[in-house]
Formats: sequence, C-alpha cells, structure tokens
Amino acid sequence: MVEELVKYKWSSYSAFIRGGVTPKWLVRDFIFSLQGKKRKYAAYKQFVEYENDTEISAFYGAKKLLSVLGCGTLLKA
Repeated sequence: MVEELVKYKWSSYSAFIRGGVTPKWLVRDFIFSLQGKKRKYAAYKQFVEYENDTEISAFYGAKKLLSVLGCGTLLKA
C-alpha cells in the first residue's frame, strides 16, 4: 500500500482532487454535483478524508486481517 491515497495508482482519487486530464471512462460530474460547492476538488478531498482518525488508520493498516469474521469454533447442527 501507500502512505498517501493520492499516490495509489489504481485509485481515481487523484483525478477527483486535481484538475486536469482524466481517463475517458471516469465521469466526475455526478460526484461533483453531490458536493454542492464551488470548490469541487477540495470538497471531494474533505469528503474522502472525513473521520480518517487513528483508529480507522490502524484497522486498515493491520498486516493480518481475517477475511471472515466470527468465532473460531464450528457449530454442529
């Protein structure tokens, strides 16, 4: 992973927070219209980073996350 979301090459995040050329398949107008603000790039960045506190960062930064949640024992029917 990367330290900053803007550096993750498989994300459209950088196209949403910066003006400039975007891929033809990426349609930003609808997302920007939901923000309802003139500063669309800054508004999107604020939306994505909202409540990105240390607890959430620690959760997603964990190296070993289980793919399934639940207890370790199987139930017998």
